[in-house]
Amino acid sequence: YPNPSTAGTPVRIPLVVPVSGGSATVDITTSIGQRVRRIDLSPGDTFVDWDGKNDAGREVAPGVYTAWLISGPARLSVRLVRVP
Repeated sequence: YPNPSTAGTPVRIPLVVPVSGGSATVDITTSIGQRVRRIDLSPGDTFVDWDGKNDAGREVAPGVYTAWLISGPARLSVRLVRVP
């Protein structure tokens, strides 16, 4: 929440990271699959706050992004929209 979001507004995604999968990551990717941000997570109930920036700390362009939860063999996704 919020989704879609505007520049400067962080997105909060509630997650449950499986304990059996060990560590987990959330990869934010563009619509063509390029990773713009990786966020490391610990197992359990948590929130991912994405500030709309890439790994270099720069604001990403408006568009459609996908947040991938990767834990062991499991891959779950949610679509995120950034608007101007």
